[in-house]
Amino acid sequence: MKASELKEQISNIPDDTEVFIRCCFNPCGNIVEVRAAQKDTYGFFGRSIDCVIIEPDIDEQFVAGARTKQA
Repeated sequence: MKASELKEQISNIPDDTEVFIRCCFNPCGNIVEVRAAQKDTYGFFGRSIDCVIIEPDIDEQFVAGARTKQA
């Protein structure tokens, strides 16, 4: 994802919104490209809080295979 695409995806989100990155297992290095950024919510002690979740672009089948090999 390019910076311009990220800016476009979060253009209508308030500046004080919390940002989270979805955890992923990356067997080939220490960084993963971003697939998407989306507005979502998370729960915290019974409250629903707006946030942005950044989703990694990683092949889930590849990750599942790598996890199986480690076990």
